[in-house]
Amino acid sequence: MAPTLMLVYSLVTIYALCYQLQAPLEPFLVDKLVTGDGASNAYANLQSFFAFIQLIGSFAVGYCIDKFGLRTMFVVNFAACAASYAILANASTIELLFASKIPSIFQAGFLCAQTAAAKLTPAGEQRSSALGRLTAAYTIGATVGPTLGGYLGTTVSASLAVVGSLIAVALVLLLPSAVDADEETPARAAKVAEANSLSWAARLQEILPIVWPLLLTKFIAGLVNSANNAARPLLLKDTFGLEAAQLGAFMSTMFFGNALLGLQLGRLTALLGGGTATVRICLGVLALGYVGIAGGASVIGSASFSGTLVLFPFLATTLVISLAQFPLATTITAESTALVPAPLKGTLVGCEHALFAGAAMLAPRPGIWLLHNLGVSALGAASGAVYIGLAVAWLVLPREAHGAAGAQALQQGAGPDGETAALLAAKPQQRGDGTSGVTLEGPPPALAPNCVKRNGVKGGQC
Repeated sequence: MAPTLMLVYSLVTIYALCYQLQAPLEPFLVDKLVTGDGASNAYANLQSFFAFIQLIGSFAVGYCIDKFGLRTMFVVNFAACAASYAILANASTIELLFASKIPSIFQAGFLCAQTAAAKLTPAGEQRSSALGRLTAAYTIGATVGPTLGGYLGTTVSASLAVVGSLIAVALVLLLPSAVDADEETPARAAKVAEANSLSWAARLQEILPIVWPLLLTKFIAGLVNSANNAARPLLLKDTFGLEAAQLGAFMSTMFFGNALLGLQLGRLTALLGGGTATVRICLGVLALGYVGIAGGASVIGSASFSGTLVLFPFLATTLVISLAQFPLATTITAESTALVPAPLKGTLVGCEHALFAGAAMLAPRPGIWLLHNLGVSALGAASGAVYIGLAVAWLVLPREAHGAAGAQALQQGAGPDGETAALLAAKPQQRGDGTSGVTLEGPPPALAPNCVKRNGVKGGQC
């Protein structure tokens, strides 16, 4: 599957390059199309409209991946990108600029890529590594895109993004049929077809009871991250006086740090003791980071929270926070996709992306309000309190929280990668010694968290 994954990484790089060619130039285009003080509100409304479209689109694309296949939705994604950028290249009014966002309901290249990685790799270190490398691939395009776009200008950049998206459509055709295939016997194929016939609501009913603790953790963390991501540039610009180039350099540093971490995420997860341990450690680091910012701001005082001596510790702490946010989100995706069968993975990843878009819609205004009205100490304290709550939940409530997902999956007869009992019945089971397995009758014994391994049930005490 290595060549297929390399092609997926290439598609992600093109996707990021085309998007970043034009995205940083949109504020300048809005300034040209809207005069006076209305430009800021128009740009904010444009971003909110785009986030809403992405929210709806994430649910839709995730369902369509399971229904029509990855290759089909990769093509639809890049065709939608081309349509969006084509309208943008010819936008002469603010209304056309808003219209350019409508095709982006199917603009979900990273969602498609994450689903592909989940389907093409076994759960565990290999999947974490593949998901981490997707971020590294995205970083390449996201780094080249803004620089090239700023040099070419809005119209040329958007036109080039159209060409790049159409090239990606052609590359998608090189994806092998195996990307949508599954190991099937005739009986198993019938069960998979039965799963494919489920409605979107029925798919959610299958998924949510198993993965809701993971999705809830990701959504709550996303709210905190979105609030701080909206407030941080204002703090750095207004309080510390950073210029646009300096702010951009720091953001690039965070992006590169995440990319480097992504290349080794699988090994890091294994070194830390697995997915659950990685999530716990990341939550703890994030809690300490935000509490540190809140404590430092409280000790120094709002009036003195400025200058180089304060800036560098703040930037260092922010970088550590960024490096903890990435493995947290990626590991949760790796863990959640291991709990559901292949015919439902697209719907699951679509839900994750929709929650991300929802957090991006809801959190920025409260984050900016906290910063402007109560100061950086209040924003840090609120963020730290949320992460402390999440860390405690993952430490002292494992059976009721993330442990419940594994327990329910086991009760439903889940096997490798979330295969349900109905799907497993269509293929022979093997014990570790290679002999035929026997289906368990009755409810399984109570297991501690992480006793459900990807290749069956762990024996002995956990």
